[in-house]
Amino acid sequence: MGSGVPHNKEFYWARCSNILEKKFGRSGFKTAFEMAMSGKDGGLYRILKAIAEEMTENYAQNEISARVNQYWSTLSTDEQLAAADEYQSKYGHLLPSEFTAGNGARLKAHFPEILKEHPKMIQRMRRIGR
Repeated sequence: MGSGVPHNKEFYWARCSNILEKKFGRSGFKTAFEMAMSGKDGGLYRILKAIAEEMTENYAQNEISARVNQYWSTLSTDEQLAAADEYQSKYGHLLPSEFTAGNGARLKAHFPEILKEHPKMIQRMRRIGR
């Protein structure tokens, strides 16, 4: 069955190390090692769950960005402005007032970024309702 070591272990180590540092602070891999060895603070399960959650978030954000960029690049300028206006009429009440003030010029200028953040905004709204 082989050694079970991935071919690009340096890539995976760097990726996991960055995730652990983000989740557990500086020297996150050391903190994670201590958690795994002692079983405290959720132990290995918490570490694996944290890595999985972060990887899921990264993959989802990459997919969302790719889809928004592909959608946006197919629209003419008039279609882009119309899309922003339609978005403002449907979701403007969820946005900060500086984006919707006046004719929504700030919304129109930053619309692709707002679209990329839309799933997170909806997710936060659902959490509030719980």
